[in-house]
Amino acid sequence: LLLAKWNNTAATVITSLTAYGLILFVADLVAVIKRNVIVNDDLLVLRTGLRWRVITHPANIGMIKKITNDYQLEDKYLKGGTIKNAGNLLITFKHPVKVEKLYGKDSEISSILMNIDNADSFIKRCNIADLLN
Repeated sequence: LLLAKWNNTAATVITSLTAYGLILFVADLVAVIKRNVIVNDDLLVLRTGLRWRVITHPANIGMIKKITNDYQLEDKYLKGGTIKNAGNLLITFKHPVKVEKLYGKDSEISSILMNIDNADSFIKRCNIADLLN
């Protein structure tokens, strides 16, 4: 409203961008709740909301490490949790995987730190209990 006193066009642009940001925020929040991690015999889909997605085979998992506190690794890894600096599983792949990010900013990565609600069930479902570190 204050900006509209000086420039109606700028006020309209700022209002539109704010509305777009609010819609994107709500959509991502709903997607975090409804878009689950998928584990099948031949398909593993890891994702967090609308932000990123990885599709690979469960056999491509090299190691899984349970994380209890904030984790810092020297190597490059994707901070894939809802909150960027927290996660409960570090998933390392045998071969790099393609990360499909929002707005087409794809990249390849070898490790992902992410939050999974039931980590033990995820590990059991992937049949990778022997890869747990």
